Amino acid sequence: MKKLIFILFLLFTFSCKKENSSVENSNNWKIYTDVKYFPISIIEFLEALYGRDFKLANSNENFNITDVKVYPNKPHQQLSFLANKENIWRLVYIQGGVGKSNKFYEFEVNKDTISKIKKGWSFENIRTNDSLEFYLKKGKINFEKIKIKYE
Repeated sequence: MKKLIFILFLLFTFSCKKENSSVENSNNWKIYTDVKYFPISIIEFLEALYGRDFKLANSNENFNITDVKVYPNKPHQQLSFLANKENIWRLVYIQGGVGKSNKFYEFEVNKDTISKIKKGWSFENIRTNDSLEFYLKKGKINFEKIKIKYE
């Protein structure tokens, strides 16, 4: 009976979800799932691209996934993850609206300067940096030009 209780305790302990601000995946990328960890240069880039009203819900928050506003005052985008390795940053978020897709950005950030920007989208289910790398290698990310609005 003691062994059974001990095994159940171990199973319960290992099945509990651990909340971290960042974790590292297999390729030493730090992974963030909260928008508070965005570097200011990336926030400014997104605001220049989409306007100051651009908002991302955290990965665990509700958002308007369809073109119908189910959640008033909530964004139509939800952060999947933000990844960092040295001065390279990756951003993947779910874009709601008429059709659900995943948006992808990769930046090189040096101090307050962003360079080598890649922008893409996919209908694939990209929830981790490893799945992003998989779909990049398979050619399942559609790349597009960046059009920035200056105010």
